[in-house]
Amino acid sequence: MEFTPKENTTNPLDVPFFHEATAEGGWAGQGTGQTIRTLRSQITQAMTRLGATITVFQEGTFGDGGEKPRDGFMVHYTYNGVQGSIKIAALPVKKPDRINAKTRAGYATRKKKAMKMALYMFRDYLRGAWYAQQLSPGYLPLIPWMLSPDTGLTVSETFQNGPLALPEPDGNFTQFLDAEWKENE
Repeated sequence: MEFTPKENTTNPLDVPFFHEATAEGGWAGQGTGQTIRTLRSQITQAMTRLGATITVFQEGTFGDGGEKPRDGFMVHYTYNGVQGSIKIAALPVKKPDRINAKTRAGYATRKKKAMKMALYMFRDYLRGAWYAQQLSPGYLPLIPWMLSPDTGLTVSETFQNGPLALPEPDGNFTQFLDAEWKENE
């Protein structure tokens, strides 16, 4: 019997606005009391623990200025001599219907909280990635963000653009064999 899946109606990139994010929905850090500076420091420590060195921690905005622009950060790093770049986008914050001093201040506060939440969650991801690295030999959690020297795209972006082209093995497969076999006792 053949299986026909229903059309996927959810888009994983269709994120809620900051004020709609809930712990029940899987979101965390909405009410963190930590500062952006502290969270950036904790991310730097977590990246160092994974073997990377952050070279630039840059604040900016993602999106084209449409309905849901997202503030966030670009984290540029090196890992084993290879450059990487991580995008951390905060949840979008709805602009107030009326602009005055009070609504402008509230909007700025919500944007800052959204950015702290994004850093909080990414910090937690990196801590979990360290656990996975310890428990799964050979796991390299920073690989998805490594940059191709040819295209400047990350491994993940390259994969999203189509199938990855792996190098052709030589006739003897020597580039894949750099160990000797040993029988378990």
